[in-house]
Amino acid sequence: MSKQAMDTSEMTNNQNNGKTKEDFSFRLDLFELKLEQMERKVENKAERMISQEVQKQRLELENIYLAMQRIDEQMKTIDNELDQFAQKHQISTEQNSVYRFTPVKAKRLQPIHTGTLN
Repeated sequence: MSKQAMDTSEMTNNQNNGKTKEDFSFRLDLFELKLEQMERKVENKAERMISQEVQKQRLELENIYLAMQRIDEQMKTIDNELDQFAQKHQISTEQNSVYRFTPVKAKRLQPIHTGTLN
C-alpha cells in the first residue's frame, strides 16, 4: 500500500472514530472551559464560607462587647453603693484606691465591609 493510501486510510479511520485533531482540540477546549467553571464555583463557595465565618465572629465580638457594657454598668452600680455605704459610715473612699472603680471606655465596633476576595 502506498504512503498516500495509508495516510488517507488512517484519516478515514480517525474520522470514523471521532479522533481527528479538530475533535481533540474541541474536546480539550471544552474540558478547559468546564475546569474554569469549576474553579469559579469553588472560589465563590470559599468566599461565601469566609464571609459567613466573618459574620459569625463579628456577632460573637458584639456579644462580648455587650456583656462588657453590662459588667461596666454593674461595676458603676456597685461603686455608687459603696460610696453611699462609705458616706453612711463615714469612711473615706477617696484615699483608698481599693474602693474606687474607674471604668475603661471602649469604642463601639465598626461594621466590617465584606466583598469579594482578590
